Amino acid sequence: MGMTVDQLRKSLLQYAIEGKLVRQDPNDEPASVLLERVRAEKARLIKEGKVKKDKEESIIFKGADNRYYLKQRQKANLIGNGLPAGWSFAVQSEICWLGNGYEEARGSYPNLDARYLRTKANPTALNAGQFIKKGSRVILVDGENSGEVFTTFCDGYLGSTFKALECSSNINFNYLLVLFKAKQETYRNNKTGAAIPHLNKQIFKNSIVAVPPLAEQARIVARLEELEPLVARYGELEERNRKLDEGIADRLKKSVLKYAMDGKLVAQDPDDEPASELLKRIATEKAALVREGKIKPDKPARGEGEGADKNYYGNLPAGWAKSNVGMVTLFVQRGKSPKYSNQRQYPVLAQKCNQWSGLSLSLCLFEDPNEISKYSWSRVLCPNDIVMNSTGGGTVGRTNLVEPELFAKYSLILPDSHISILRPSALINPAFLFYFLINPVIQNNIESRCDGSTNQMELSPSTIRGFYLPVPPISEQNRIVSKAKAIIQSIDGKLRFDTSLSGRRLSVDLAKHY
Repeated sequence: MGMTVDQLRKSLLQYAIEGKLVRQDPNDEPASVLLERVRAEKARLIKEGKVKKDKEESIIFKGADNRYYLKQRQKANLIGNGLPAGWSFAVQSEICWLGNGYEEARGSYPNLDARYLRTKANPTALNAGQFIKKGSRVILVDGENSGEVFTTFCDGYLGSTFKALECSSNINFNYLLVLFKAKQETYRNNKTGAAIPHLNKQIFKNSIVAVPPLAEQARIVARLEELEPLVARYGELEERNRKLDEGIADRLKKSVLKYAMDGKLVAQDPDDEPASELLKRIATEKAALVREGKIKPDKPARGEGEGADKNYYGNLPAGWAKSNVGMVTLFVQRGKSPKYSNQRQYPVLAQKCNQWSGLSLSLCLFEDPNEISKYSWSRVLCPNDIVMNSTGGGTVGRTNLVEPELFAKYSLILPDSHISILRPSALINPAFLFYFLINPVIQNNIESRCDGSTNQMELSPSTIRGFYLPVPPISEQNRIVSKAKAIIQSIDGKLRFDTSLSGRRLSVDLAKHY
């Protein structure tokens, strides 16, 4: 699998903090000398009251075994073996620390919260607070993105979720940001607090960092800046490839469905019972159900044979028969208008729940349990029903097969009045009818069959019943469904697990395989 742009950035950051991104220069002043100045500077700031002294002092030293140790609370722990030439370990609190700005009233200034610093949206004005100057560095210490660093672009008052980030003048601040970016996941995955997550200040203070010579810090920052346009271009190409692969996957699936409805996906078997006999048996089945009062007699289909499907299907394959959706379904009708309730017992399937990606009960509202008696057998969903969005511009025609797994949590699922239920005959493979309804010959012409305006289209049940349907023998339906499902799963699998393939290569591989 190809490396993503995020993985590439992380790899470059890791190389940078391990001393593998640029060469070491033996003429650079060693970091050990640099850190002596850093510690002297911090001691002076503590003496002047500008920085608080750490309650627990940590000391890094090199043992007789030439390995590095961290001493805390009179206990020494091994922290590492070798470092690049000229580098030294340090505790992060030695080179940077958190501050509060200046607490004094200075008049009206913006509240420097995360929203304002990210987007420069209209700020909230405050008259007092922890004042901080333009060009200061601040770090988020509350919220999901704790550890993110900003540079202020104006004077203002420090937002309540921020601390001022202060750094030794002997450290390249941009290199410090490299360290923070490399540790971003550590900060995010180790936040404290429950309701509001906070930056783990112990990890922030006590992290062990490898410090290069000051000159090498500058070279590392410069190298990363030099590489960033190339990384950004890599990201653009990655996104273009993703869209290309998605587009090819969609076109391949549509081609598979079109082949299926053309009778070209699987071979015909002369021993199969002709579909004409199947249609006779379906008619007998429906007549019996009408006599028993379980379904109503078929209403005339509206617009039968109109639209793009009228002349698309010419000579049918051997054993196939001309039909329509109404002839192979027990009924096609809308759901009912619900009376919603807070009792989460009977989910109501609405248009927003019927996405091309599948049916989502997590988006459902719920019917009032006192209203359930008004729902007959034909107004509730059953496994192997087909549901189709029947109103709304841009959503009309979305279709899904109701899989048995949908009822794992709820015994009763109710479609609302903007959803049409299609209940296939028990003698028809429901997945075949589903594949027919989502194939491009139907979907590309749905809107032309609707009533109403562009914003409020209406696809009536009688129009759906009139959709022309070429019916293969039931054995061939089963073969078509099995083959189409296998190919579609392969398309999804190849895209999900091998996104490094270009769209052209992917289509060639699939064409060869199938």
